[in-house]
Amino acid sequence: MKILVVDDEAFGTILFMMLEYLFPACVDVASNLVEAQEYLRSYPYDFVLSDLNLGKGAERDGIEILREAKKNNIDVVAILMSAERMKAEEITAAGIDQFLEKPIEMELIKKTIQNFWKRS
Repeated sequence: MKILVVDDEAFGTILFMMLEYLFPACVDVASNLVEAQEYLRSYPYDFVLSDLNLGKGAERDGIEILREAKKNNIDVVAILMSAERMKAEEITAAGIDQFLEKPIEMELIKKTIQNFWKRS
C-alpha cells in the first residue's frame, strides 16, 4: 500500500509515523501543493490524505491536490482532513471519499483505511 500525506504542519509528520506503525505501507509526506503534485506525478498511490488548508492564503490547495489525484489515478482514495468545515456539495464536487476532522484519533484513521482497503 502506498500513501501520500499532505499537510503543512507537524500533524503530517505525526500522521506519517502512525501510518508506518499501523500498516505495511510506504508513506510519503508533502508539505505543500508543489511537493504533492510532484509525488502524484511520480508514484501510483492507493490513498491520499490531505489537509484542506495548506498555509495562509492557500486554502484551496488541499482540494486541488485531491482533484489531481482523482484525475491522474482512478484507484486513488482521497481522505480530506481539516479543522475547518466544508459544505457537503463542495466535498462531493471534489470527488473526496471521506472527510475526517482534526484532531483525529489513531483508531479512526486505522478503521478508515482498513475500510477502504477492504473495498479495493
